[in-house]
Amino acid sequence: MIWKFSSNCVSSSKSSRLYRSKIDCVDGSTDNRILETASTAQAEAIISGDAHLLDLVEWNGIPVYNPDNFLKKFFPA
Repeated sequence: MIWKFSSNCVSSSKSSRLYRSKIDCVDGSTDNRILETASTAQAEAIISGDAHLLDLVEWNGIPVYNPDNFLKKFFPA
């Protein structure tokens, strides 16, 4: 088992045919699944309106944007 520590969160993974990272960062929340997916997909950003995720601002080097700020930053009018 591999343990990773970052952004005050702990994640673990086991080597398998499909890589999956188990994240426990947002207390008592299913939002951890979003973080697991972002980690596995090596996402460049997380776009969400969820307050728990937005509170992170950045997680594991992945910025978290609300949709409005994402559009303003990458698609200015």
